This record gives sequence, structure tokens and C-alpha cells, in this order.
Amino acid sequence: MVLAAYAAENSGVHQLSSNQLDVLRKCIEILSPIEEITRSISADLASISVIIPYVRILTKTLEKNTDDVGIRGMKTELLHSLKSRFTGIEENKLLCLATILDPHFKQKFFSGNIIKATIKEMLLDEMYLLSDGSNNTTDSEVEGPSGSKRLCPLKSTILLDVFTEIVDDSSEDHSATTNEVDRYLSVPIIDFKTGDPYLWWPQHTQEFPILSKLARRYLAAPATSVPSERLFSAAGELHDERRNRISPELSQELLFIQNNFVLVGTNYPF
Repeated sequence: MVLAAYAAENSGVHQLSSNQLDVLRKCIEILSPIEEITRSISADLASISVIIPYVRILTKTLEKNTDDVGIRGMKTELLHSLKSRFTGIEENKLLCLATILDPHFKQKFFSGNIIKATIKEMLLDEMYLLSDGSNNTTDSEVEGPSGSKRLCPLKSTILLDVFTEIVDDSSEDHSATTNEVDRYLSVPIIDFKTGDPYLWWPQHTQEFPILSKLARRYLAAPATSVPSERLFSAAGELHDERRNRISPELSQELLFIQNNFVLVGTNYPF
């Protein structure tokens, strides 16, 4: 309607046909999930643990049989590009360990039982290496926080529905648990909308003492370089012609305050 009104008041502007408008609507529907996931992984608190699940969610979203008349080629190319860019993603040890240590996901988003078993062995190896090197050391106990200001990283109904489908389709092994990894994997995943892994792990440090150390190690890595690029941009805004004598130490302190002030009042345990 807006385009039609604009075209009626401005000569030389051709109105789009109903078919063209329908194609535009379908393009928006296809591209909106990609935009939302891009914004989500670019957030300051986004961890690399979301990469494998988000790729799986986006792939399954594009593979859905929907009314794609007029955009079938676009949809096919997007799906091909996504799969080619992320080929071998489950061979990346860092991404796999971060994903399995995120209580949102655990093993739910890996592609098959063989991959799940391989990544579980990776985690066991990391746990045994850490336990061998720290038998006489213990982390200070941290009381679980009372709340969080973390928001659900995805809001689209389409993406959340696909998330639920993948979780429901994934089988779990409820056999007898013999070690810390088995006990951790037997615990149900936390709610994707309200749960926060940065709060969950401090609350379960005593139950999973070694895995909680690994979680701090692997979940700390950001999903993208966007947060660091924002920091460089902020540093450029901090130094200008009128503030060119600020010491490096003061600059660092000001940037630290600016970048972390958002966490004030979140009850995250530091």
C-alpha cells in the first residue's frame, strides 16, 4: 500500500505487480531468520557454543517445504552456500567442546551418533587431562546468582520451532552414569528462552567440579570478532583532537568500564 501510494503521487515510478510484491514478501521471510541469527551471534555475550546449533537450525529452516515459487533458486543457492561454508564444522574441536558444554545444547545438535560419541570422547580426554593436572587444586566456591538479565537470543517463532524440533528428535542415552560427563549429559537441557549457561554452571560447580572449569575455558570465547571490532571503534571515539593526551592506562580503564557497565546488576559471579 505504501509503494502504491508513493507511485500514485510521483510520476515515473512504476507500481510493482502483485506477483512481484509476493516475491518480495517471500524474500523477506527467507532472509529474516538469517538476519536474526547474524544479530544474535554478533552480541557481546554470544559464545562460540551457538555456532553449530545455529547452523543446524538455519539449515533445517531453509530445507523446509514452504511456498517458494519465485524464490526457489535463491533458496537453493542460500542452502548450498551455507552447507559449503560450514562443511566440517563438527571437526572443529573448539566449537564442539563449547557446544557440548553449553547446557542449552549438549549433544542435541550434532548430526549423528558417531559424531556425538567422538565429541564425548574429546570431552572425557579434556576432563582427564585437567583432573590429572589439578588433583590438589580446587576452585573457590561461588554461590549461585539469584537472577539474570539475559534475554532469549532468538525471538523468531520459526527459528524457535525448529530448535524445538531438533531437540525433540534427538535421542538421549539414559543408561547408568559412571563419570562426571555421563552425569552431566543425563541432566535435561535448560530452557532456551530463559536459561543462562553463565548462571547455570556456577550453580552446579560442586556437582560437576572439573567440567565447570572446562566450561569457563570454552564458553568464554566469543562467537564472532564483532565485540572486539566494537571495542576498537570505541577506542577511536575515545581519542580525538581534544583528548589526545589520555594515558594508555586511563584509556584502558575507560574502555573497560564502557564495555562492562552493561553487566552491572546482572548478578553474574565474577
